[in-house]
Amino acid sequence: MKKVIKLKESDLKEMVQRIVESKHSDYKVYHNTYTSAINTALEYAEKSGYEYKEDEIFNKISVGPKKPTEGETNRITITLFKNDKEQKKALHIQVYGMNKEYELNCYIN
Repeated sequence: MKKVIKLKESDLKEMVQRIVESKHSDYKVYHNTYTSAINTALEYAEKSGYEYKEDEIFNKISVGPKKPTEGETNRITITLFKNDKEQKKALHIQVYGMNKEYELNCYIN
């Protein structure tokens, strides 16, 4: 006979988060605030050796779309620079609105 283990929702969520973060060890995936998710994505670009223009961040994020509500995703593409030279690669940010938190997916391509 199989033994059934009952888990609390918070324990299950923590287990899933650990699995996801072990696969995406470059940055934290789940955030309590939209600002934290965006800042983590920008830090990821900096750690990868890229720079970005503050004006573009202001126009695309600060003045851009409102933070996503539950079930919605904001997609943002940021131009990257190295030594003040524009790169062919860009920072792609996706922030998914969940119940009381945000899921971050970002990559450089």
